[in-house]
Order: sequence, then C-alpha cells, then structure tokens
Amino acid sequence: MSSDEITPEMTMEEMVERYPQASRFFLRFGIRCFTCSGVLWGTIAEALRSKDVEDVDAAVAELRRFVANNSPD
Repeated sequence: MSSDEITPEMTMEEMVERYPQASRFFLRFGIRCFTCSGVLWGTIAEALRSKDVEDVDAAVAELRRFVANNSPD
C-alpha cells in the first residue's frame, strides 16, 4: 500500500491497521493511546486537531513521508 492513500479523513483505526509503524509518528503530538477517548474511531484530522495541530494538511504530508521511510521490509 502506498502512503499516498493516507488522508486527513482516514480513520486512525484504518491508518494503524495499514501502517502500524505510523503510531510512532503520533507520539510527537502527544497521541500515545489509540484506544483512549475514541481516538481509534476518529479521523487523523480529528486526532491532530485534538492536540492543537493547526496545519493538518502539513502534518499529514509529514506522516506520509514518515510512513514511506519507515515501511516494514
């Protein structure tokens, strides 16, 4: 799967299922628990906004690069 498929509207659940390595990316934003407070069922954009990330599109672009550079072999 290509990291280009990651969008702000993708659910956190789908993102973690497809790209488990992406969970490390979210640590920098203080998102540590994917089952707490419904984070898993929300979208990437909602999770980022809950941590006061203003430029969601830039964060998602950074997430795509992170996933592409940290894909499992």
